[in-house]
Amino acid sequence: MVKGLVLTLALSFLVSFVGYGPAAAIETTPTVPKKPTSPLLLTEFRVDSANLSYIQLYNNGSDAVYVADWELVNRYKQGGSYAYSLPEGYMAPGTYLVVAAPDVITGEFVEELVDGEDIESTDSFWLESRAGAFEPEPVPIATAKDGSRYHRYVSTAGNYTGTQTFREIWSVSGAAANSNTVPPPLNADPLLEIRESFPLAPIEILANPRQCAPTEQDAACGDYVKFYNDTGEPVDFSGVRLRMGFLGQSATASNAIPLGGVLQPGEFALFNANANGAPLNLTNSGGFVWLEYVYGVQLYENTVVEYADAASHKGRSWAVDGDGNWRWAMPQPAGANNFALPLAELAACAEGQYRHPETNRCRKIETSNEPKPCAADQERNPETGRCRKIQIAAALTPCRPDQYRHPETNRCRKLETNAGPTPCRADQYRNPDTGRCRKIETPNTPKPCNPDQFRNPETGRCKKLASATAPKPCRADQFRNPETGRCKKIATPAELKPCAPGQERNPATNRCRKIQKDLSDPGFSVESVETAADTVASWWALGGVGSLAVGYAGWEWRSEMARWLRRVREFFAAKGS
Repeated sequence: MVKGLVLTLALSFLVSFVGYGPAAAIETTPTVPKKPTSPLLLTEFRVDSANLSYIQLYNNGSDAVYVADWELVNRYKQGGSYAYSLPEGYMAPGTYLVVAAPDVITGEFVEELVDGEDIESTDSFWLESRAGAFEPEPVPIATAKDGSRYHRYVSTAGNYTGTQTFREIWSVSGAAANSNTVPPPLNADPLLEIRESFPLAPIEILANPRQCAPTEQDAACGDYVKFYNDTGEPVDFSGVRLRMGFLGQSATASNAIPLGGVLQPGEFALFNANANGAPLNLTNSGGFVWLEYVYGVQLYENTVVEYADAASHKGRSWAVDGDGNWRWAMPQPAGANNFALPLAELAACAEGQYRHPETNRCRKIETSNEPKPCAADQERNPETGRCRKIQIAAALTPCRPDQYRHPETNRCRKLETNAGPTPCRADQYRNPDTGRCRKIETPNTPKPCNPDQFRNPETGRCKKLASATAPKPCRADQFRNPETGRCKKIATPAELKPCAPGQERNPATNRCRKIQKDLSDPGFSVESVETAADTVASWWALGGVGSLAVGYAGWEWRSEMARWLRRVREFFAAKGS
């Protein structure tokens, strides 16, 4: 028994060792809390015949918002959901976007809303971020009155707040909820047209200027970034901003400066102040400058320039020469870059040399009119008369895609391109009046449905395809319509009280009515009868006897008649409620 116990413990240890040996490591990440309020707000909506007709969105933030990163989700009480996809594109801060079903909203810049399932009062709608960076916001779409417009609460200062209160601003009857005679218009703005490239790059950067007198007005007394238009077309700086800093640094008012203005061919542009008019402040120890779209959603890689540490080069600028090399130069805010250093700062030339007036370099004094022969691997430049190394095309470094090799100098030079507008998409055309891209109107050809949708032949709208799984079950008081596949309420007749004697039930209204006798055919013809005196007396006698009989019957059956009248009153009272 002891041996068995020892063997069992040994096997248990072996199994534990094998089963819980080293395995693949599981990585962990810190929790990133969701922001309570997203910059994208749903500000107005309308529901018609259990369908969402339109929604209005507002960018309440300070940056551009990519709309397709959000979706409007309808979650069913019985389980499941449907997501309304929002259009692709960026919204500028403080602008509105209207997404509507066809033929609901008139006007420009309205995007199409893909139709979803019928809305029920038990549904719940949420505006959610696809990335999950913001808390989902509930929106009371399912409980809205059919045909009415609902607008988000606005504070007394005219701003949207985090509250989700909506009020009715236009009723279903067509009368304004606030007694206006004309329905308020919708705000609808176009999505941003992102500039994909920029033709110019900085050519000179001054980060550590010289100390100047308080009265001096020289532009070289402050930091600046200079551009030159070497293209054959005007270049518009609108919609771009100048960034200074490094990777991961957030944009601020001091390091992200919106630019503007048009630079003509052959002209220079100098930027030396931020958006508030304060002087530009570049880091002396070096850094990066570049251009990007004004809201930071597009960076222009060809404009990125790293400037050197200027701490020991006070009063010098970092500039590019004609060969594309960056080196120290003398600040030249209003013209071509100047690489000639002051004569006072230059060392004296050696004996037998002189200083060249254009380059400030020391050159040997030529004693003969004939220049010195070039070496075997050199040739004389016909323009400058200098010897230069013979360039072998096969050994040259290939030029960049935006450059070409000059046939005379074998140097890489930038291709001259005419900057034009960004081409429109295949489903757009350029408006000759505004120059903007607009969607091609194709009234006879509706927009194709998504792969998971089909077009309803009755309404022409796109609807979600039924999945392979069973549809959402109907409630206990509903059944599924075999033609439409939708749930409909089961019409069950109410428990009705039996009709009184002498009455019958109307099949159309289910109400009790008096049995109608057919008096059109009495079964005999009408004949004229002369009225005799004894006949009249007989009728009076019969009437008296009948009255006595009725009176006696009423007295004898007074209790039963009272109960019958009470039931009749209760029956009609129930029908009226």
